[in-house]
Amino acid sequence: MLQNQTNEYLHGFSEEEQMRLIAQNKVLSPDIYAWLDLSKSKHLLEIGCGVGAQMIEILKRFPEIKMTGIDLHEAQIIKAKELLGNSGINPTRYELITGNILDSLDIKNEFDDILLVWVLEHVKNPSELLRSGQQYLRKGGKIHITEVYNRSFDLYPASPKILSFWKRMDEFQNSLGGNGQIGIELGNLLCESGFTKIQTHSHPLFFDKTKPERRATFLSYWTELMESSALTMIANNAISKEEWIEVENLMHLIQSDENAIFYYSWIQACGEK
Repeated sequence: MLQNQTNEYLHGFSEEEQMRLIAQNKVLSPDIYAWLDLSKSKHLLEIGCGVGAQMIEILKRFPEIKMTGIDLHEAQIIKAKELLGNSGINPTRYELITGNILDSLDIKNEFDDILLVWVLEHVKNPSELLRSGQQYLRKGGKIHITEVYNRSFDLYPASPKILSFWKRMDEFQNSLGGNGQIGIELGNLLCESGFTKIQTHSHPLFFDKTKPERRATFLSYWTELMESSALTMIANNAISKEEWIEVENLMHLIQSDENAIFYYSWIQACGEK
């Protein structure tokens, strides 16, 4: 997370949350990179690199890439340095910077590509962020964004209490200055920020009894994601601990239902400078 960020990050910065981000990447990466091709990139800037989970994934997938990761929070960069240092990746291939992309930064490179994954949902002025990042992109370089569209979430059997919690979570994120529906706006935002050759792609995740392993993986991951948000909401008196426990138990019931269905759609976009 970084930039003109919310007053408080929805998921927090605890050690447990950092480990959840690492586990999350293992679940989501196959879907994220099914459409995102960085094979022609030589030097990539990741804005909001967090604990470095995406950096590790990309550096391993594309052995010719060099990466620079920037994040506002020193705790995230410290963890990223630890994880990358233990990854076996040549340290000459990456650089980690604590800083704000909106400020004047000592970054001399012109990057082939810029990457943002689950970042814009947490910032107050995404257009400002995109315009600020664009200055570090070479002419003809591309920006790649992966973002949430929380209104798309649904489950079967229907669970009004789970969906009510999800809506309240979304409203809480909005109260912090974020936007849980930002994915649907990506094409417009890139256009407004001066990018061209814009492409957008809706990526549905639809798991029923025909895909039991993927369904189980995502329902488990989704419960952890909701818990991460719930802890911040409880700390801010947005919900009670008892309310979350009830929702958590309902999620476990759905996980045990052989007829359960999980649906969610995130959105990816790219544009050229």
